[in-house]
Amino acid sequence: MAAGAGSKTDALLLSKGKEYTVDAQTYKHKLPMGNPHECYANAGRAVLGNAKGHTYVEGYISVHGVPIQHAWLADRQGRVRDVTLKDGRGIEGYFGVPFKPEYIVKTATTTKVWGILHYTNRKSIESGDIKQGVQESASEQAIAQRLVTSSVNVQSEVQRILREFNPHHDQDGRFSSGASISITPVHGRRHHVVGVIEPLRMVTDPAVAKSIKIEQALGLDQTLEWDTNARGKIKAATVKALAAKLVKNEDFMKLADFDFAMGGRPKLSSIQRAEEFVDVMIHSWAGTSGDHSARSVYMQHMAAKEFGLKADTKHMMPLDQASRSMAWSTNADGGKVPSSWKGSYAKQPFVNAEPGTRAFLREQYNQTQAIFKKHGITEIALHRGFFDPPVEPRRPGGSTQGRIRQAKIGDTVTSTMQPISSFSSQARVANQFGSTTISSKVPVNRILSTVRSGYGASHEYEFTVLGGKVRGLVTRQNP
Repeated sequence: MAAGAGSKTDALLLSKGKEYTVDAQTYKHKLPMGNPHECYANAGRAVLGNAKGHTYVEGYISVHGVPIQHAWLADRQGRVRDVTLKDGRGIEGYFGVPFKPEYIVKTATTTKVWGILHYTNRKSIESGDIKQGVQESASEQAIAQRLVTSSVNVQSEVQRILREFNPHHDQDGRFSSGASISITPVHGRRHHVVGVIEPLRMVTDPAVAKSIKIEQALGLDQTLEWDTNARGKIKAATVKALAAKLVKNEDFMKLADFDFAMGGRPKLSSIQRAEEFVDVMIHSWAGTSGDHSARSVYMQHMAAKEFGLKADTKHMMPLDQASRSMAWSTNADGGKVPSSWKGSYAKQPFVNAEPGTRAFLREQYNQTQAIFKKHGITEIALHRGFFDPPVEPRRPGGSTQGRIRQAKIGDTVTSTMQPISSFSSQARVANQFGSTTISSKVPVNRILSTVRSGYGASHEYEFTVLGGKVRGLVTRQNP
């Protein structure tokens, strides 16, 4: 895997990071306080202004056990002087890298934003120039002992703190962290998937280290966020791997041939048709996981059937409407035109798309499980962002999102996910998809796909999770 800014940042924090001491004056000092949610600007301006004898530090604070990216000042004895937060409720520690004032000026002038450990400063991070900006002070011995990273397990946990629980920078107007979820197991026929998704309450949980391991195995790196060619190569390889198996599936090829015939496409070889149709199916998900897309909605309903999920489909287009729009019937129609199809719909060509769609979903699942088995991974940490609902019920029994938005950081909430839902192994990415973030310790047998086995955007570190009842710990909440 190519080394990117993310991995270089990890190395810097692991080698130069320190623990900083909290005392009675951490939040009750005489330094001027800055604006909420602007810690990088607040700390930067303070150290370049009147905060004489203090050092700018950038890194992480631990809030209820969840690391949140932050910046603060430290005095000559290594004691925290926070010019953004007014109190220390829930804060369990500060860990970061001190930087020289001249390097703060250089970075802010170059990137046009406050903050140093950020992708806008990736050239300095990747080249190693950032090391020249680290403040090596005479008071270093007075600062708390550096975090020990000789153990592989401990090092993985620290890397997850530095890479995964990584919210957006405050200068972008966002303030965020991680979270957790629990999904009720499903029992029954052989197609059902069994697994309970438990709350991810501590960053030292082994699932955290496993997330790093699978990211590395899948070739996920921060460079994918701007390297579209690399993303395209990953998706092309995924399409080929799925098509190589599905070309042998009669039901899938029947559906592919129907789609080609309806679209008036030129005749291709079997493997070419399989690859092109797999690409169509995956791109349908990339566009939307449901909403207005009949194809995506149909696949959501089929996932509920294939994996025996008691998931939320009430907000979706009804299966009958999605089927009619695609001219895709189901097993329940018995190979006949559904009685609900009237007028021109009843006269159009149609295909029973259920067997082929379920084969497509099952093959993604099979290849996903093979990846995890190969690397000995049984659970990983994932995160999901929620947007505000159009109307926010503020009463018990209201909508799922209404209850989640009403919750506070540290609260446990319960919701019902749709049959297939997108999660990210990077909390900072999940934060882009809503004002509230929840995170989970997810058993891999609840994961439908990765970027290497089907649905999933590599630059979003996406994993799709089979839905149902979810219990989650809220760890980010923007008012």
